[in-house]
Amino acid sequence: MEVSPLSQREFILTILDLAGTVPGLNPAAAAAHAANESAYGGSQLAAKHHNLIGTKATGQLTPWWRGDKVSMPTWEVVNGQTVRTSAEFRAYPSWREALGDYSDVIARVYPWAAVHTHDPLACLFGIFLKGPYRGATD
Repeated sequence: MEVSPLSQREFILTILDLAGTVPGLNPAAAAAHAANESAYGGSQLAAKHHNLIGTKATGQLTPWWRGDKVSMPTWEVVNGQTVRTSAEFRAYPSWREALGDYSDVIARVYPWAAVHTHDPLACLFGIFLKGPYRGATD
């Protein structure tokens, strides 16, 4: 894991600002999720490839993601066991595109979260706890 050039506070403020320019996102929820997934922007995936959420390179292309990807080491839980592997993740030209794509994923995959973007906790609840799909995080 790399060290982010931004302090934790600077990272949160940066993501709040960027997320505020992307329709369909709650900036506070996006900043909290991105901070957790990317170690405040310090992960190699976030620092070099601008992927803040750890979005895999699967699914359809979007206005925000045009198909660029990178293979990275990761781990998955298979049958209750942690397995080290590699996976292809989406790569973006900037954090703003990553947040736009995150908004698109929320709208398509987490409909309950999408209608609760006015409330950061409800939005995150919709991503991680409310079906039919549930987001995974570290």
